[in-house]
Amino acid sequence: MSDKQATQQQPQAQELATVTTPGGCNLMLAVPEATIAALDDLSKQGVLANSMTSQFKRIFITGAVMYNMEQILTPQVMQNIMWLQNSPIGFMTDKPQGGYDEQTVRQCVIQASMMGIDIIGNEFNILAGRFYTAKNGLKHMLRRIPGLMQNVTPGIPKMTAESTAIITMHLDWTYNGKHKEKDLTLPIRVNKGMGADAIIGKGTRKAYAWLYEEVTGNSAMDGEVEDMIAITPDTAPSSPLEQAPAPNLLAADAGSQEAQPVQMDM
Repeated sequence: MSDKQATQQQPQAQELATVTTPGGCNLMLAVPEATIAALDDLSKQGVLANSMTSQFKRIFITGAVMYNMEQILTPQVMQNIMWLQNSPIGFMTDKPQGGYDEQTVRQCVIQASMMGIDIIGNEFNILAGRFYTAKNGLKHMLRRIPGLMQNVTPGIPKMTAESTAIITMHLDWTYNGKHKEKDLTLPIRVNKGMGADAIIGKGTRKAYAWLYEEVTGNSAMDGEVEDMIAITPDTAPSSPLEQAPAPNLLAADAGSQEAQPVQMDM
């Protein structure tokens, strides 16, 4: 084989993608343009598969998308994604010191991509090594549903115990021309130092999750770093978020103390 033939048979290195900033600076990205395009296409296919009526077509497409994403998300491609851990610009985790390993992050990134959830903007969190949809992600998913217009209005949170509050969320939505309303009274676990705004944020996320399931029939596992509580190995469930709320949160006994409004920050 001649030197010319050997040169022709060697694979050419793919050019890294570049973007031009408003100031005219060319920024070189860490991966080739073809890799970015392939991941975008796989993400779209994964989202479309969720709405397919054929069960086995949905299964096979989902499996194929997961396999191909796993192959494309090499350590080199994952390098920049790993930098997004524990930042509200990227995604939060319950491991503020160092975050999770590459494989755990890769699996959560694949799950987010196939659900149409962005990897940036704190749309998902990694808690106890699992993927959880954050409030921003649920809001994004609702906005993506064709024919849906929705509004969520929080009430005033009230403390029922030292670490528990209740809040009523008013949901008002129109889907495919049909208008509905619903008041949801939700128990909220209150962590130390949590104010009214944080309680409202939790209630809003839970209301988004309820509405998403009501409209689509699909459940969304929701949760954020603020939900995590102190647990011991002897009593820990498979996930700290799966602990049952304190009993009698919504109905008080005759002799119990009346719920008190949470002090609102001014």
